[in-house]
Amino acid sequence: MNNKKGNWPPVKDAAIARSIERCFRLGSMDHLTLDAYNFVINMDGFIAHYNINGFRAYYSDLRDFADKILRGGLLAGSTREDEAAYCMDADFIKEYGEARCASKARAIKAIVSLTQGYRAKTETQGAQNDKNEIELLAECVKRARGDATFARQFLSTLLR
Repeated sequence: MNNKKGNWPPVKDAAIARSIERCFRLGSMDHLTLDAYNFVINMDGFIAHYNINGFRAYYSDLRDFADKILRGGLLAGSTREDEAAYCMDADFIKEYGEARCASKARAIKAIVSLTQGYRAKTETQGAQNDKNEIELLAECVKRARGDATFARQFLSTLLR
């Protein structure tokens, strides 16, 4: 690739965002494209994990991937929003061109937004799961009060 100073091609920010969105929506890093992988590993704080397959395996639990994105960069107090703004620094624009820098900033902002949406959804689902488990436990305790056999089985299961 022949990238001339100040005239680098834009990153495929929409395609990168679609890849991340598919990962979150379908619950699998298998949907992470090579373009998205190459972009993400260059975000502050990520490492390559040797190749895309190693990266997918390492972040197979999407909650870990989301946490890493939302945690921000390695610099103290640095956020992904800072990273997106940093892309638009005059020196970067001079070196890579405004189209490249603007597309990188859009990609970072889209990834952060998608990740925040994923986290909100998983937190809501987690709260609902907790509520369902508490209600089930309450029903089991209620039944155990009137059924000694069930009470023994229930306690046996809990103490395993």
